[in-house]
Amino acid sequence: MYLTPFLCARLRIHDTCGVHNLHGIPGVLAGIIGCVCAAMATEHTYGPSLYKIFPARAPPEGPKLDALRELFGSEGLEAGQGITAGTQASYQILALLVTMGISVAGGLVTGLVLRLPIFNLLKTDELYEDAKYWLMEEGEDEEGRDGSVSLPMADNGASK
Repeated sequence: MYLTPFLCARLRIHDTCGVHNLHGIPGVLAGIIGCVCAAMATEHTYGPSLYKIFPARAPPEGPKLDALRELFGSEGLEAGQGITAGTQASYQILALLVTMGISVAGGLVTGLVLRLPIFNLLKTDELYEDAKYWLMEEGEDEEGRDGSVSLPMADNGASK
């Protein structure tokens, strides 16, 4: 409600399909929430599945890993790096920042390519006109209307 007009007015970013609202904002929120959840995840809450969700958090080979395997009866528990919840959360936020960097760079490159003269064939007042791209029937005005309205009629047997 507030961000889209700001992006259009201040940054001259015109999001015609609402991609920012549909994918951008939810993606950033999910990344932040994922970071918080990774920081709060404990063995007490998740049990041995914590190490299946975050394999690097599993302890390295040794007595602690053996004790976990005995306690939870999980022979499939692989040795990890033994990182902390805080380190896992920092990896999550770093992944979010890298993703945002790639997205912004890709958007800037796309915007620069679209500013090339080969793509700037229409004048401003022609931008929303279909006649440049579609074969229009005779007698239609500029907006594709011929003044009449024809709706398909359903034959339900009532007209007999």
